[in-house]
Amino acid sequence: MLNRNSNRQAVKHHRALFISDLHLGAAGSKAQDILEFLKCCRAEAVYLVGDIFDLWCVGNVHWTSVHNDVVAELNRFSNEGARLIYLVGNHDRYSKEVVQKYLPKAEFLESAIHEAADKKTYLVLHGDQADRRLFRWHFMTVLGSRLDALLRGMDHRIAQNKPRGQKKVFGHLIDCFTYIAAMGERFETLLVFAADNAGADGVICGHSHRPGVRTHDG
Repeated sequence: MLNRNSNRQAVKHHRALFISDLHLGAAGSKAQDILEFLKCCRAEAVYLVGDIFDLWCVGNVHWTSVHNDVVAELNRFSNEGARLIYLVGNHDRYSKEVVQKYLPKAEFLESAIHEAADKKTYLVLHGDQADRRLFRWHFMTVLGSRLDALLRGMDHRIAQNKPRGQKKVFGHLIDCFTYIAAMGERFETLLVFAADNAGADGVICGHSHRPGVRTHDG
């Protein structure tokens, strides 16, 4: 919330934060937005639910001082005593050394079980585990990341010659393809099934880039 008297954001305290798909290093990363969010948060545990780093495009990595500030804010949580749990995604599955370099106190895991204040438990994982087999191939992830960078770069060049505020066409197409090709009802059903097998009451994931809270069979 905005404190009108001081023109600064009030700090909010949480038992746990769940953050995913920052894609730091990719052209589509909204680093400034997440930086402003992190600055006004304190938490006992921070779950980084995959695809925090996206550094496939060697020689074409988009990394600025804002990205460094985001990393500094994440380290601030662990330096203040919070658990920092890093759950790998499809874009950072082979980035353990990168994680250890930038977030030295983070726990690097495939999945975790979180117990909420009401004692309900949640399976926490990125969500790419529910992708169709084709999209789980390492080659497809690398290819997708590089195509994403190319198309978003085209969007940027087109936007330079068009009115401000006009929707980015290629970015919109990328988001639509992601949902149609890999997400939807099947995606959620498989993750609910995984949570049930883990003995959890629900599942918390990222990957789809579409925030929401849904109920399946209670």
